[in-house]
Amino acid sequence: MQNNRLFFAIGLLTASSVLGLELRFEYPALERVLGQQLFTSEGRRYVQGNEKRRCNYAYLEKPHIGEWNGRLVIRAKFIGKAAVDMFGRCMGIGDTFDLTLVGTPVYQSGMVTLKDVQATTNGHNTMYSRRVMKGLEQAMSKDIGYPVEKDAKWILEQPRDGFPFQQKLSNLVIQSVQATPGALVLVADFVLTVK
Repeated sequence: MQNNRLFFAIGLLTASSVLGLELRFEYPALERVLGQQLFTSEGRRYVQGNEKRRCNYAYLEKPHIGEWNGRLVIRAKFIGKAAVDMFGRCMGIGDTFDLTLVGTPVYQSGMVTLKDVQATTNGHNTMYSRRVMKGLEQAMSKDIGYPVEKDAKWILEQPRDGFPFQQKLSNLVIQSVQATPGALVLVADFVLTVK
């Protein structure tokens, strides 16, 4: 029985090295990763200030991930205030609106990141929202990243119950990254050594 599993694993790896292996990351799973990675303060991602700054802060919350025309889409709610505290009252501007960030997923240095990020406010157009969108386009290009190489290594090298071998991942090469309607799809080549 164990020999059959070993031959199956070897056959699977041989086939994947010829054809490339497709890794599919469904959007609900990516939302959880994004939530853990970026939306860490009570489900919020502060892009300015923090929860202690009453009059000058900006954050995103409630992210949802999807696809549009082969690009990755992140929808979130923006809440922000650019004001000063004057005698216990915040004097300045602030706003709340839904926004959409759209970017092309790319693989570099072990991470899937976004390039050419564009932000829109879904019809909300004020001087403050335009400044916010410009800042978010720059920040999200740098901040958003999924550690594919690290997670693939962790998943493929995990000990398996009843499997008397160890696995080691090496030579991971991501051939392509594509946002599809149901998942982020990566085509990969790699070597998995079973010892």
